[in-house]
Formats: sequence, structure tokens, C-alpha cells
Amino acid sequence: MSVAALLLAAYAGVVLLITLSPIPVDRPYSAALLRLIQELHERGLPAWIGYGEIEFGANVLLFLPVGFLLALLLPRRAWGAVVLLAPIFSALIESAQALFLTERFPSLLDVLANGFGGILGAILSMLVRLLVRERDALLLADVNSGARPAQRSNAQTPPAPPRSRTSL
Repeated sequence: MSVAALLLAAYAGVVLLITLSPIPVDRPYSAALLRLIQELHERGLPAWIGYGEIEFGANVLLFLPVGFLLALLLPRRAWGAVVLLAPIFSALIESAQALFLTERFPSLLDVLANGFGGILGAILSMLVRLLVRERDALLLADVNSGARPAQRSNAQTPPAPPRSRTSL
């Protein structure tokens, strides 16, 4: 099993623990979170950014690693499957909340946020793949041409100090 597959399995387990806990994970901290948001508003955070917007952003960030790792596991041409798989995974979680967890509140907005996070993760994964492919192509071109990799300017040795011509 690849490292990406192990990381995805572990992270998906964390996501399931967070999303399928009997009570919302933020409930014990809601008063402190509301005070923090109020404090941020007093320090310049736009008033339109409230608890709901921050929760939406947190849901996006929660699923970003899912999309990233899933896209790493899929063949390059199949990363678009994440566009379907991330929202489906989220919809299954929200359905489980609706059916089995009376303290949880399933939401279509959560499915959208989670799906968007998964898609952003897949896009980030593809950008990383492109950068690595470009780097590898440059290294391969250097090896094939027989050229030595360029030395960094800060890695060059300084010139030796001049020798003294006086004898004792």
C-alpha cells in the first residue's frame, strides 16, 4: 500500500470521527468561538464574516486533504473523479447524520463546502504533479546531456587567502 493510500485512510478516519461524533465537535467551544469572532470584528474582521462563514471555510479545509490524497492515488487523467467522489463522501456523511445522530444537523451547504474542498485539494495535487514532472524533466535533460547540475552560488567555496611571502 502506498504512503498516499495510508495517509488517505488515516485522514478519512479522522474526518469520520469529526463528522460522525454524537454531538458537533464545536459545541463545547461555541461560546469561546463566538467571543473570538466578536473580538476579531472589533479588530477589523468584516462584519459579514460570522460563525456560518467560518464553519463553511472549516468544512472546505477539512476536505482539502481528502481531495489532494485521492487525486494522488488516481491516474493523472482520472483526477476529475474527485469532483464526484468528494461530494458523494460528504453526502454519505450528512445522510448518516440525518439518520443516526439526533444531535447533528445535516446540511446541503456542508456537502457543497466539503465537495469544494475536495476539488481544491485535487487541483492542488495536480499543480504539485505538474511541478514535479517539470522538475524531473529538467533533471533528466541535464543527465542525458552529460551536464552537471548547476551549483548554487552560495555553495561555492570562497577563494583562498593570499599567502604571506615573509619568512621567519
